[in-house]
Amino acid sequence: MFAASFSLITVAADPKPLHFFESKYGSESVTVNSDGMVAGDRSFYEVIGGLGHYLTEPVFWDGIQKNYDAIPDLEGYTYSFVNGISPKGLVVGRAARATAPPSQAYLWSKASGIVGLEFPPGGYTASSAEAIAETRAVGWSSGENLALSACVWTATTANGRYEWKADLLPVVAPAIPAGGAQGSQARAISSDGKWVGGHENGRPVIWHEVDGVWVRNQIADDEGYVQGINNQGDAVGRSPYVFTDANGEIHSSTKAFYFSSLKNENLELGKTTKGHEGSSAVAISDDGVIVGNSLAPHHGDGANDGFIYRLKDAKLIRIRVNPENYIPIYEEVPEALLDDDLETQSLILSDIADGGLVSGHTAQTENTIEDWTPMQMFTLVLP
Repeated sequence: MFAASFSLITVAADPKPLHFFESKYGSESVTVNSDGMVAGDRSFYEVIGGLGHYLTEPVFWDGIQKNYDAIPDLEGYTYSFVNGISPKGLVVGRAARATAPPSQAYLWSKASGIVGLEFPPGGYTASSAEAIAETRAVGWSSGENLALSACVWTATTANGRYEWKADLLPVVAPAIPAGGAQGSQARAISSDGKWVGGHENGRPVIWHEVDGVWVRNQIADDEGYVQGINNQGDAVGRSPYVFTDANGEIHSSTKAFYFSSLKNENLELGKTTKGHEGSSAVAISDDGVIVGNSLAPHHGDGANDGFIYRLKDAKLIRIRVNPENYIPIYEEVPEALLDDDLETQSLILSDIADGGLVSGHTAQTENTIEDWTPMQMFTLVLP
């Protein structure tokens, strides 16, 4: 990997305020598509056995209506999580419970409701769908004495409806864990369903479908995780690193990276801004815009900032938010950007759709009930 250098230029734009999705106690955005459909997890308060609890449920906004659709639990399971949304609004995730099998991948649509996706053959009894194109979803499966295994669900049309078949993606690691093997996971899929990103035994891996056969490519020898991939096979993610602070204390964090399938090379995006102790790239659009986050210091001072990196002109842009009016602040930044005194709302970007629509959520600002400012799901349109 190699580092990039940048110059400081103010980004000229007339930014619009963040578009929030209503939720009384807060919400966490996970994924967005180009039609403005958003899926995530909503927080709510409920009294159970005389005690108050903050709980979550998966939800879906169709980009038009003001209110959300709650995604019900899969039959036999007690709670669910959202992981991905397709260009036409299919939602995938993981249903979970305390008893065996502990989890199952699910698919939900507004028209047809929720269904469980089958387990791959070979003794797999737990699964999670992490991302979806339209007729293809990816994730992982596991079972008793079986490591996590990257898998893909492919839909075929039968009797006017989709039927989903599960298969394992090719890996080098054995399915039965030995010597500390971590297994493999598929975490991202391109919108055309031809490219998949994930990791195997802690190393970043991409898979490409060629003439109906999945071809595996480990894109780095160092540890790392692919979190986003586009139709060109360009992948983004994070890799771990260790640093020593001014007091001599050792800490662990991550750095964002970008991999070009065409050039077969990696670009390390570094910390993205001074004053932050790490970064993570989470998504990449087909037109080459990378979305990620600069991570706040480990001691909690300061805010998480979002960032975008535009491949066409090698521009790295920090995104901050004014907490008084929730208008984004866009600044092109070098690695040596000086800190300033502007107090900003901490935010986490989570996804990008073609056309520059980005989803994310603001961060919880306090842990006490009296001062609690919950996470809020939002979208923003890049200038």
